[in-house]
Amino acid sequence: MALESETGAQRVAASCVLLGAQGLLVRCPSVSGKSALCWALLQNPAPFAHAALVGDDQLWLRPANGRLIGEPAPAIA
Repeated sequence: MALESETGAQRVAASCVLLGAQGLLVRCPSVSGKSALCWALLQNPAPFAHAALVGDDQLWLRPANGRLIGEPAPAIA
């Protein structure tokens, strides 16, 4: 895929939630509660001012300026 060759991005099986200005990447085996954990964080983001879902189940991760950036993968179905 062009995204991989242009940016060094890799597709991973994970979920990610934005908490304030930081992201939380959740990687664990299938059916282990990634989505439930992310949903709980979205419902109660304290002590962070806000929370937003970046992606659930599949993400693109790419390096940028010494950080790891998560982006949602296209819908599977």
